Amino acid sequence: MNIEAYIGKPWANGAQGPDAFDCYGLVRAVLRDCCGVDAPLVAFDASRSADCLRTVEEQRRRHVWREINAPQPWAVALMSHGRRPHHVGIALPDGSLLHSMEGAGVVRQPLPRLRTYGWNVLQWLAWNGEVAA
Repeated sequence: MNIEAYIGKPWANGAQGPDAFDCYGLVRAVLRDCCGVDAPLVAFDASRSADCLRTVEEQRRRHVWREINAPQPWAVALMSHGRRPHHVGIALPDGSLLHSMEGAGVVRQPLPRLRTYGWNVLQWLAWNGEVAA
């Protein structure tokens, strides 16, 4: 799927696409469609930030992701509006970040301007397996 086709899709709790996405559902879809990566499907309440964080942490313990020091294409950003991660997005090759937010849906924002929009990237994670693309 072309990245542009995701933009503007609505946010919905638990949505995995193709008509709506929550933040992790979008990350899974982009990794699958653009990289051939089948990230694990996990059940969590995306409207509860603690559930999102627990989900990502559990996958890290299983070595699904590895921490990286800087963004790279298709890396996952753990994001927040404060100190604790509660949201995820995915870095695109053009230097922007794609994420799905309640009230806004799927948006693309330039990485250098995320702070302007109130987002802090607390950690970057890369898929720990093979990438097809």
